[in-house]
Amino acid sequence: MRYRPALLALVLGFALTGLAACSLLFEGDDPLNPFGSPPEMDLDSLQTCAQIDQALQAEAGFVQACGEDADCGLVLPQTSCGCTRNLVARLGVDTTRFYTLLERGQALECNLEIGGPSTCDCPPADGFVCVDGQCQWNYLTDTVPDLTQPTP
Repeated sequence: MRYRPALLALVLGFALTGLAACSLLFEGDDPLNPFGSPPEMDLDSLQTCAQIDQALQAEAGFVQACGEDADCGLVLPQTSCGCTRNLVARLGVDTTRFYTLLERGQALECNLEIGGPSTCDCPPADGFVCVDGQCQWNYLTDTVPDLTQPTP
């Protein structure tokens, strides 16, 4: 009978140590989800176009996050007027909240700037690439216009 309290203390010590190790594992980067969690937001509290635009930008950054080219490949329809100008997201990511925000912004007639301006063209592309941690189209030519620069 003397050994039971000692055994109980030993088992309890291992259990607590194991819990501490588990909490350390999940405090930092989750190896099962290297892209982190979606941005925290209360969709019901987003009432203005500025709030929706900010939330949509954050959500777009999350769904487009990548580590390598193979992560990319989910085309996000309705994000541009040009077929290969639509945004590209990570394969397998849940885009429900992204489209909820997009629809809410459209219902309020917000001028949302997702993906930036578009020339409504369809430049040739060969799949997708991960550039600076964001999924994009892999355009075939160097003649794709830089839409961030004014046209001459």
